[in-house]
Order: sequence, then structure tokens, then C-alpha cells
Amino acid sequence: MTAERFAEKHKLKISRDECGEVNIRGKRGHIFVDAGAVCAMWTDAPPMLRSRLDKLGGKVWQGDIGRGAKGQRAQDAWVSGIQPEAYNLAIRLVGVKKRRAMSPAQNAALEKARRASSLISSRTVEDGTLRA
Repeated sequence: MTAERFAEKHKLKISRDECGEVNIRGKRGHIFVDAGAVCAMWTDAPPMLRSRLDKLGGKVWQGDIGRGAKGQRAQDAWVSGIQPEAYNLAIRLVGVKKRRAMSPAQNAALEKARRASSLISSRTVEDGTLRA
């Protein structure tokens, strides 16, 4: 599995780190794919229970608990080989926000508004392409 396919399947936004590698950033850490295995890493995150990380089903490493940049308790952690049934838990633990998708009702309302708008020509709406 690639990071792009993982992000597309779970409606997540991808980004690149300073080395140019693709990852999925979250509030507390990030998710990446290493040799086809989904992994998660937290740096200077609030301490987590080992049992919570074990639920992800992969190899777990936790660093010592220390003080972060703001003086709060912080810990580094890493999980390699997250199991597919634990992907949603990993997304939640890392703090990634999923992209919002429009419902069919919202799409219909948007299409109706486009057709009623005098600013967009009817030919453009019927073609399905918006031109400036």
C-alpha cells in the first residue's frame, strides 16, 4: 500500500516532509508508509498508555517521558506495521482530520444553485466544466 492510496481510501490530506517523502500529518504526529506497512510516529506528544498503542497491532516503541518545549510532559512513540482493522484508531491517535465530503443532497443543492445563477452560463453548467 502507498501513502496516497491510504489517504484516498480514508479521505485524508497528504503532505511532504523536508526530505520529500509523503506522509499524513496530524495534530500530535504523522502516519507514513514504510515498505508497504502503515506506520505512525509521535514526537513531543502527550504520554500515551502502552496498551493503547498495542491495540494498533504492530511493533511499538516508546521513549522516556520528559518535558517538551512548553514545559509540559511529552513523549516520543513509534508504531510500525499497523493492522488494517486498527487504521481508524491510528488516525484518531495521531489527530488527523478527515476531509469533508458533500452528501448527495448537498451536491444537488449546489447544482441547482449553479443552474439558477446568472453569473455562470447554462452551457458551462451543462458541460460540467466551469470556465472563468
